[in-house]
Amino acid sequence: MDQEIREPLLHRCGVELNGPALKPIAVALIAADQWNQKQLQLILGRIGWPVISRYGAEADRTAFLIVQHATNDLSFQRDILAKLKKLLATKETGGENYALLFDRVREDEHGRQRFGSQGQCHNGTWIFDPIEDPAGVDKRRAALGMPPLARYKVIVEKTYCTKSTSEDSPSHPLRMIH
Repeated sequence: MDQEIREPLLHRCGVELNGPALKPIAVALIAADQWNQKQLQLILGRIGWPVISRYGAEADRTAFLIVQHATNDLSFQRDILAKLKKLLATKETGGENYALLFDRVREDEHGRQRFGSQGQCHNGTWIFDPIEDPAGVDKRRAALGMPPLARYKVIVEKTYCTKSTSEDSPSHPLRMIH
């Protein structure tokens, strides 16, 4: 459900990100995110994190996406980030999951991202938000199984930065969808 509600935005399906069609989608997206978060918290209370060795990479990724989109609860995101850090050492969570959540939490705390996963479109070009130690970012990304920043930029631009999704505002709606 997390990804289904985002489908019109991810593939643009005729939706202008600044147009009037965005509001009902955003309302539905927020409601779905909050419902998913409550359901995940119940699951976490019963079984803990859905580790890869027991539940598979898809369960790990799905749980991560719900946490990534729980932007209403930074404390929850911080708690899960600490769990993912421990699970990363035993390869029980995906490296990209950890990196994306780390950068999201770091930026929400008004710091610089570490892995270069956050940014925004500007005139069809992906502009990365500030990165700590930019010279070492590709090494950090490689350690987590992620592509180099230059390749990631090409992928993100093809996916998100078409004319209908380009936005000059720092409160870009794409932050809600990835």
